[in-house]
Amino acid sequence: MRIMNSLDLICRMGLIAALGGMALAGCGQKTDEAIAEKAAEKAIAKQTGGPADVDLKEDGVRIKTKDGEMNFSSGGNLQVPAKFPSDVLVYPGAKLQTAIEIPEGFSLRLTTKDPVAKVVETYLKELPAQQWSKEMSMDMGSNSMLAFKKENRTVNVVVSSEDNETSVSLTVVTEKKSE
Repeated sequence: MRIMNSLDLICRMGLIAALGGMALAGCGQKTDEAIAEKAAEKAIAKQTGGPADVDLKEDGVRIKTKDGEMNFSSGGNLQVPAKFPSDVLVYPGAKLQTAIEIPEGFSLRLTTKDPVAKVVETYLKELPAQQWSKEMSMDMGSNSMLAFKKENRTVNVVVSSEDNETSVSLTVVTEKKSE
């Protein structure tokens, strides 16, 4: 069940990212935006079995469904979402590239000039200091993956070297309690 929830979450984030790309590609073209919004609403309604409201914005997309609101932001003057958990480190000095917020959690992509090893070392130190338990650590040289758990939440950190900078992907997921 946990794997299916994770796959569903990844699919949702992928859909939001694709719609965000459509929003950024079509900036300033109101007719194209309206057509893209309607097409996205129909596709989401077919997938979820309920109505959807899609709002393409200059810096991303907002989607409302019966399951809640999802936001994808990219470009310019991004801010970490206001509801992003304060006990999860956003790497100091890093530039926020994308932010996805869904009812189950968040996904941020950051870039920094710091080397992969320094970023990984920081997360291995700072998250346990906030009571996160390390579940997994995989070092593949220029790429590393970390996973932490705290109560019903998980944090996945993927750090990789890209084009003379380091990319940091943070995914925070809150598991719904079984009823």
